[in-house]
Amino acid sequence: MIKERLEKLIKEHWNSITIIWYIVVLSAMIITLKVGMNYRSIIDEEEKIKSKIANIEEEIAYSENFYKKYLDSDFAPYFLAHKNNSLFDWEKIIRLIEINDQYIEQQENGSWDTTQIINSPQKAWKLFIKSKIQ
Repeated sequence: MIKERLEKLIKEHWNSITIIWYIVVLSAMIITLKVGMNYRSIIDEEEKIKSKIANIEEEIAYSENFYKKYLDSDFAPYFLAHKNNSLFDWEKIIRLIEINDQYIEQQENGSWDTTQIINSPQKAWKLFIKSKIQ
């Protein structure tokens, strides 16, 4: 008797049951996709954080094992001066120029142009900017 009533109900409401079933399946698929996308984004963020941690650990290891030893050495003023683009009295900046016919003639005559000697970074920048403007 119950079986017959159930079969009768299913036959009467078959369209409603299929529509509800499709809605349930579709919502389950959407939820599954969202869960999968969230899982993938969590894994990607975890990998980014791990790579950032590795980079920071490399920087710390570099500063502790390499950079700190040089800063503690007698050469520390030398390294810091070059880091700040300042020269010592005995240093000069060498400017490499294009060789053209004029310089070849000067070389043959032995009369090199000494105005190109650079003694400071400021002079180097001025010559660089002048060459770019010309």
